[in-house]
Amino acid sequence: MQIEVRAKDEDGNLIFEGKLNKNETSFLIGYAINDLLHAGVMFNIDGDQENGDLDEAPSRIEVPKEVLN
Repeated sequence: MQIEVRAKDEDGNLIFEGKLNKNETSFLIGYAINDLLHAGVMFNIDGDQENGDLDEAPSRIEVPKEVLN
């Protein structure tokens, strides 16, 4: 894993650049999904977004208000 922090934006978020291999990427995505699930975020993987306009399709992610604050 090669990550270099470049700067911070006005909100304090890190701006970084780097390279991740397949296993590192898989680990980080899995960690992020588990963290979101633990926070109460719900993923609707059964929804059909193939038909119709994506702007009209229901969201596949439901985020509790507590998580947004």
